[in-house]
Amino acid sequence: MNPFEAATQLMMSNPDFTETATFRGSSITVIASELAFSPTLTDFGEDEGESFFLRIEARLLTSAPKKDERITFRGTTYKIDRADLDSAGLVWRVYLKSLTSRSS
Repeated sequence: MNPFEAATQLMMSNPDFTETATFRGSSITVIASELAFSPTLTDFGEDEGESFFLRIEARLLTSAPKKDERITFRGTTYKIDRADLDSAGLVWRVYLKSLTSRSS
């Protein structure tokens, strides 16, 4: 195991940082970023403006997260805006938005 793998494993197994989310019908371990709120009124109604990202170990997923897939976190369902894999190929940063947010 290389140092990046060891650090990722240590971080993703620390209960002080981790929570669970439901994705593709399975419960997975995640680490959440800070939530941002910037609600706005649009031609289509209110955009709750909620956005943040979850860190998910790549080994837990069978394929890359796709735009507009759904994840349930802390009892709320969000849609994926985009996902970026870190340079070591170990952790996805999955950017989420409220279901009422317009796609970018």
